[in-house]
Amino acid sequence: MRRAKVFLVICLGVLALAVAVAGATPTFLLKWGEVGSGSGQFLGPNGIAVDRFGHVFVADTYNNRIQKFTSDGVFLTQWGIDSAPGGLNTPFGIAVDDDGAVYVANTGNANVLKFTNDGTFLLQLGRTGDGYGEFRAPASLDVDAAGHVYVLDTALGRVQMFTTEGLYIRLWSAPGEYNHLGADRSGYVYVVVDAQSATGIIEKFDSTGVLVGTWGSPGTGPGQFNGPAGLAADLMGNVFVADKLNRRVQEFTGWGDFLTMWEVLPPPPGNVTQPMDVAVDQNGCVYVVDPNTATVQKYGDQPVPATVTTWGRVKAERR
Repeated sequence: MRRAKVFLVICLGVLALAVAVAGATPTFLLKWGEVGSGSGQFLGPNGIAVDRFGHVFVADTYNNRIQKFTSDGVFLTQWGIDSAPGGLNTPFGIAVDDDGAVYVANTGNANVLKFTNDGTFLLQLGRTGDGYGEFRAPASLDVDAAGHVYVLDTALGRVQMFTTEGLYIRLWSAPGEYNHLGADRSGYVYVVVDAQSATGIIEKFDSTGVLVGTWGSPGTGPGQFNGPAGLAADLMGNVFVADKLNRRVQEFTGWGDFLTMWEVLPPPPGNVTQPMDVAVDQNGCVYVVDPNTATVQKYGDQPVPATVTTWGRVKAERR
């Protein structure tokens, strides 16, 4: 009996530690980017993703390109400019699968494009239209561990599911305006609804499109939102949401229990910080992309740097 009690205490201690770690507020580590069209510069970056090697991919929307960086913000390569096939037109969403392939919601051309990790065009998912496997405005997407690609079409208010080879599987829709989407390793899909009307909530679906949970309400308190935007799940299934108009990121369990939140880095004078999308790497570091300040910010559990570290075009050109 005593051994059972000791075992129970140990298990509860481990569980408490896991919850405490999951709910720890990350520390600001570094940022990179500025307004422009050069390497490491951005014009309205709206999407961000991280692969299992720590490479960071940014949908540089109004430069019509994807930029790839190291986890420390060093520019590596770019693609999409004046390239065909695989040319990009106002790309918004971006995701990476377990094999390192990159998927882009090519919103302006109403399709989804798949690339290698270094930008070689592989195939197109979908085409313009209202039918199965067709899009009007694909703007957000993600890939689960089983290789299912989920694409949110903001114009048609629906989610479509494909294989990584572009084969259509199913779709679902619901009342309200869908804005952003994220998937976890288990195949649950999280969708932001009605963000533009400031009544943003998160809806959780299983991989067949069945609604299994909701959370959120308007406001500024923990678990409340004002214009929620992009979201991403970490390896434990916790969900990070870019709470755009509250200028912060919030972390929840996969069932909506609030864990922690933090304000993003204050903007330079004359700008307003509005985090648009988030990504989480395998070390638990959180990357936040902000189109208003044309920056990527990185948060994690490492010690605070002695000085704010800024990366961008100058560092990239010295590689």
